[in-house]
Amino acid sequence: MYSKFSLKSFRARLIVSFLCFVFVIVIWVITYLFVDYKQQRLRLFSEHLTHVQTQYLKSTNHLHKFMLSGFRNEAFYKTNKQVDIDQFMQLQKTLPQHIKQLQELAKFNKIGVADQLDLLIELAKSTRSSGRELKVLYYKKGFEDYGTEGRMRRFAHWIELASGVSKYQILQLRRHEKDYMLRGRLEYATLFVKEIDSLSRLFPTSGATGQALINYKNDFKTLVSYTEALGINSKIGLVPNTLTIIDQFNHTYQQTVDRASSQTLTLQHNFTQLLVIVSIALLILILTMSYLISHLLTSDLRELTKKMAVFIHSDFKDIQLTKDEQRFIPNTLEIEHLFNDFNLLKVTLRDYISNLNYRTI
Repeated sequence: MYSKFSLKSFRARLIVSFLCFVFVIVIWVITYLFVDYKQQRLRLFSEHLTHVQTQYLKSTNHLHKFMLSGFRNEAFYKTNKQVDIDQFMQLQKTLPQHIKQLQELAKFNKIGVADQLDLLIELAKSTRSSGRELKVLYYKKGFEDYGTEGRMRRFAHWIELASGVSKYQILQLRRHEKDYMLRGRLEYATLFVKEIDSLSRLFPTSGATGQALINYKNDFKTLVSYTEALGINSKIGLVPNTLTIIDQFNHTYQQTVDRASSQTLTLQHNFTQLLVIVSIALLILILTMSYLISHLLTSDLRELTKKMAVFIHSDFKDIQLTKDEQRFIPNTLEIEHLFNDFNLLKVTLRDYISNLNYRTI
């Protein structure tokens, strides 16, 4: 009984109609939230991609500062710590993890940059490894009074002040030493070795001067090996290799950005298009539902109004149920009750008119 009432009740149909509209709105809201969520994830991917570049550029900027001036700080040789190279190492340490998070976002958003991101991870690791080696080599090479250079300078000063080496000879050695350190050309190192070998023959190796010359030569050769390994004044060595890796990272990053931007724009366009299509489809559905529901809810009323109008225009003579009235089945309980009341009214009028006619006769 409740089911029948629920299906034929005018109120129930209004509620069902309302729920249908609510359902349509819910579908649109879900679609909007889905599209918005997808676009947020795309924006998050772009933000992470930008963050990776910012972090890498910030770290390499610290590395450049270290190679330009940071290695000259006395505290670096006393504590083996220097703010620029340490900041570089710290930033580079977390960079691969950030790129891996970027890979997950790219996979979630179906952005095909997996190969480029894998290469960025390898380049980031290579950059950090090169930075670590640079720190070690610069520390061993030293500067002025520290490291190999400092030890070499101390031997040179001792030879200059306390040994029997002539002023001219020591100045020749120092000139070749300075020429190499300023210009980085190996011919000056060769001249230095040739000069000091010639000078060493004049002094016994067991003596203080002979031993100082040997130490001076060995430290200079060690300094040359560190300088050549660094490649400070050449295109071969750790410094140019590191700069090449940095350039490769920047180039690969730009390729990643170009590819990701193209795919991101396509995905955003697709999501926007999806929202527009769903909105138009739901709008058409709402208009169709509005027409059908209004027709369904008012068809019985129109039919009843029509019958009442016919009855009224017949001067209340049409009191018999017509075939159409007999076939008429109301869609709602309320209209059914109203139609029954209308039929009852017709019967009552029939009886009333019959009584009037009888009394008149």
